Amino acid sequence: MMRFKNEDIVRLIRACEAYKDQTGSEWMWEQYDDLVNKLKVYRDQYSTVSEEKQWAHPESSLYKYNLGGK
Repeated sequence: MMRFKNEDIVRLIRACEAYKDQTGSEWMWEQYDDLVNKLKVYRDQYSTVSEEKQWAHPESSLYKYNLGGK
């Protein structure tokens, strides 16, 4: 089974959020929004405790997205 690293999931979420905000189509916006939600569920289900601790550090570039922020 293939498993994404947490860093990869965060990058995918960031990319989807960027494209979601640039689309002029409500349908495309909803598609990106659904994908972001699926990625967050995947991240929550497959992240390890040590990775979560790394994300929770305020100086980490991933801090904002670990806490569900945008």
